[in-house]
Amino acid sequence: MDPKTTEEQAGNGAEWFLEAVGKAIEPPPPPTLLEPPHVDSASEQPTAGVEPPVDGIEADSPVSLPETTTELVGQMWRSTGTQDPLEDWEPADLDPYVSRKRNFRWTVWIMAVLIIGAVGAAVALSPRLVERQANAEAVEYADVLAELRATLPATQSVLAVLTEPSTEVEQLSDLVPDLSRLKAAADGVVEASTTPLPQPLPLIPSDALDDLEPARDSMARLGGDASAIADQISSGIAYRSLVDGFLAVRDLPSSADQAQVSAIQEQLALALADATSVLGELPGDAVFSEHRAGLSAAVSSYPDWESAYIAALRTEDAVEATRLTTEHATLLTSLERDLVPALATLRSAIDTAILDLDRELVDTINDLPR
Repeated sequence: MDPKTTEEQAGNGAEWFLEAVGKAIEPPPPPTLLEPPHVDSASEQPTAGVEPPVDGIEADSPVSLPETTTELVGQMWRSTGTQDPLEDWEPADLDPYVSRKRNFRWTVWIMAVLIIGAVGAAVALSPRLVERQANAEAVEYADVLAELRATLPATQSVLAVLTEPSTEVEQLSDLVPDLSRLKAAADGVVEASTTPLPQPLPLIPSDALDDLEPARDSMARLGGDASAIADQISSGIAYRSLVDGFLAVRDLPSSADQAQVSAIQEQLALALADATSVLGELPGDAVFSEHRAGLSAAVSSYPDWESAYIAALRTEDAVEATRLTTEHATLLTSLERDLVPALATLRSAIDTAILDLDRELVDTINDLPR
């Protein structure tokens, strides 16, 4: 035998012997990335001539062994079944402390801080806001009170014209505009005093607004007093306008023919009807009570006087007719004269009320909170 050949056979271990006796030797498989686990030859060495069983494969069944480790791993994976190992997985409950940490929301805390800050700012600024509201109300009150006070001089002028006995009835209509301004100013004061005050927030002191209550009470009273003055003057204007020409019949003759007598009788009847209507329309102011009584007495005696006068005309009794016309003229003069003291009383009463109103308006304005 060739020594070189012998050397090579010796280098191959026992493989040359197996080839010599005719035993075929398969070449070793190529190396792979996955190496099979190391098996302890002492504990896991299978019995000679018996191949170990594979899980899921019977020992006696013919088995086709994989040629590579990759195929072996694939068969092992397929032999474990087709069920997804994550199919029945459910998350476990977290620890409560961890849950609280996960549920923590910074936005909630930020909103809470903002709300608390807004409430705190409102609480801090509300007293100043209440004071500003009270000051604004006081300024408004002072304005309406001053506007009412500014109408009083013109009201005194209206009163002077009304109570002057020589004033013609045509002049009374010129007094209405100034009287309307007084009435409007009085209504403005009453409206301001009854308008509800602003309501502060809960738990906010309202002392500044409460301090306005005495002034509001005074304003309601003063506005009522001014309205009463306007009403009294209006009643005076109405009274004087109505009684002007009461039972007046002009140019009563001491003699007349039968045709003239019929016309005069009709004229006297119309005067009586007008006077009766006036009595029902006269204002009920107490200052004119005595004068109203005189008017009522004149209306009551008028029919008798009328009958006597017409009879004197028809009998052509000029002396009696003259006496009766003089008597009627004296009655009308007496009624006008009796009106003078009533007008004087009215002027004194209203003038005193105007002066008192002016003084109280000044006091109320000065007492308003500053």
